[in-house]
Amino acid sequence: MSLGCAKNEVDSERILAALVEDGFLIAQDPADADAVLVNTCGFVAAARDEAREVVRELVELKGRGGRGGRGSFRLLGVLGCMVERLGDKAGEELPGVGLFLGLREYPRLCARLRGALGLAARDREGRDLAVCGPRLRIGYPHRAYLKISEGCDNRCGYCAVPLIRGPQRSRRIEDVIEEAGELIALGAVEINVIAQDTGTYGRDLYGRPMTAELLSELARLEGARWVRLLYCHPAHLSEEILAIFSRHDNICAYLDLPVQHSDGALLARVGRDMPPGDAAEWFSALRDKLPGVALRSSVIVGMPGEGEREFRGLIEFMEKVRFDSLGAFVYSPEAGTGAANLAGRVDGAEALRRLEDLMEVQRSLSSRIQASHVGRREEVLIDGAPREDGLWPARSRAEAPEIDPVVWVRGDGFRPGEFLTVRVEAAADYDRTARPLVEGT
Repeated sequence: MSLGCAKNEVDSERILAALVEDGFLIAQDPADADAVLVNTCGFVAAARDEAREVVRELVELKGRGGRGGRGSFRLLGVLGCMVERLGDKAGEELPGVGLFLGLREYPRLCARLRGALGLAARDREGRDLAVCGPRLRIGYPHRAYLKISEGCDNRCGYCAVPLIRGPQRSRRIEDVIEEAGELIALGAVEINVIAQDTGTYGRDLYGRPMTAELLSELARLEGARWVRLLYCHPAHLSEEILAIFSRHDNICAYLDLPVQHSDGALLARVGRDMPPGDAAEWFSALRDKLPGVALRSSVIVGMPGEGEREFRGLIEFMEKVRFDSLGAFVYSPEAGTGAANLAGRVDGAEALRRLEDLMEVQRSLSSRIQASHVGRREEVLIDGAPREDGLWPARSRAEAPEIDPVVWVRGDGFRPGEFLTVRVEAAADYDRTARPLVEGT
C-alpha cells in the first residue's frame, strides 16, 4: 500500500520491482498475501495520523484471519518516511508491526523481508530505492512521474523533509532520460517531472542547476506528448527554465510554484526564500513572460506570527494572482525544524477557520476561472474509466494528475491515454464538462 505524495508513489514502484526481482509475487488482496507492506508519509502530523489508521486496520485484519475469515498474512511491514521520522519510537507508535524499514535501509529491503518471513537469504546487492532502480508501474500507464532527485537543501524552517530524506541527491541526466524512455515505451504519453525542488536539480552533481537542460532533453524524446514541471521553488525558477517553454511545444505551459505565504517578513522568519519584490507583481511579470500559463501553488495558514493582518494580506495576494489551482494546509509544528519553537503560534481552531475562509476565496476564484473556459476548444487526455453517469475524466495541459481540476467528457468508447479535441460546455467551481468535436466543427 502506497501513502503520501507522487514521490512516494515512485518509491513504491521501485520497491515492487525490487521484490519481484528477488522472487516475490505480488498479491492483489491482503488476505492472499504472506506479507503486507505499507509505504508511509511522515511529512506532517495529518499524514502520520493517516498511516496510523491504515496500520491499525491492517493489524485488525491480520488478527481476524483476513476478509471473510479466509487466510491471514503473516507479517505486516511499515516502510518509508514515517519510520525514518519516528526512528526507535516506531514500535511504540505502531504496535502489531513485525518489520520496520526506514529510507536509509531500502538497500536491505529484500534481505530484511526474507529474514522476517524465515526464508533463505539470496546473495543480491540492494539498491537505494529512493534514488534508482527499475519500477513496476501502478495505476494507468499513460501518465508517469519522473523523480529527478531525492532530498532537499532548502532547509525551510517548517519542513521536515531534509530531516527525513537528507540533502539533495540529483540523478545523472543520462539516467533520468533513460528512465523516461522506458516509461514512454511502457505507454506513458505524459511525463510529470518531480523532486522536492525541481528548480535546483543538478546543483549538487554538476555545480549548477541543470533543470533547463533536462527539460530540453526530455522534450526531444519521441512519444513524450506532454512534459510537465512540478514542485519548483519560486526563487529557483530561472530565465533558462522559462526559455525552454517557448522552444518546445510539448512542454506544458504549467508551473507548480509553492509560495507557502505572501508575507515576506513571515517567510523570512521561517527561513523560506522568495523572489525579491512584491510577490503579486512577480507573478504578474511571470504571466507576461509566459502568456496563457496555468499556475498552481500551495500555501500554509497559521504559521508562527501570522496575525489577522498577515492572513488578510495572503487573501489579497490570492485575489490578485488568481492561481488556477491551489493547495492549502494548516501549519504543523514538526520536531527538529527551525520553526517548531517559534513564538506566536496560532490557535488550532483559529487556523482551521482561516483555512476555511481561504478555501472559500479559492473556490470563488476557481469558479470564475473555470467559467472562462466555456466555449473554448481544448486538447484533453482521457485519464481513467467513466463514472456512473457516463462522463469520462480528462485533463488539459492546464491540469496535473490527481491534484488539479478535471474535465468531464461526454461520449462513449474512449480509452485512458487517448487524446481528444473537445469544446467546453459548462463549468462548476473546480471542474468543467466538455464534448468531443468532430472534424470540421
